[in-house]
Amino acid sequence: MIFQNTPNHALRQLLNEAGLKVSLPRLKVLALFRDHALASDGLSCKELHSLLVETGTPVSLLCVRQMLPRLCNSNLLTCDNDKTYRLNSEVLAEVADQPQPERRLVANA
Repeated sequence: MIFQNTPNHALRQLLNEAGLKVSLPRLKVLALFRDHALASDGLSCKELHSLLVETGTPVSLLCVRQMLPRLCNSNLLTCDNDKTYRLNSEVLAEVADQPQPERRLVANA
């Protein structure tokens, strides 16, 4: 299956190049960091987990805690001394020019 025209194509490619399996939780985490990169001073593990839950991504806090060091070891994320995480500046430059998914508000009937 080819995902070249999807909004997360660059994120999929980054995971592949880093030698990591492409999974929905990893894509969601990288997409959240991409979307919050300019408006945030970084995200803690708990803040990231809360955002994932708010967006309807079924992932446990333990999964997030295990995923973040792997993404850091692959140089996709950086971890600050206060345990906040952010996209690596080189990664941010690569994904910043990619098309973003369309966001739609849906009213419940």
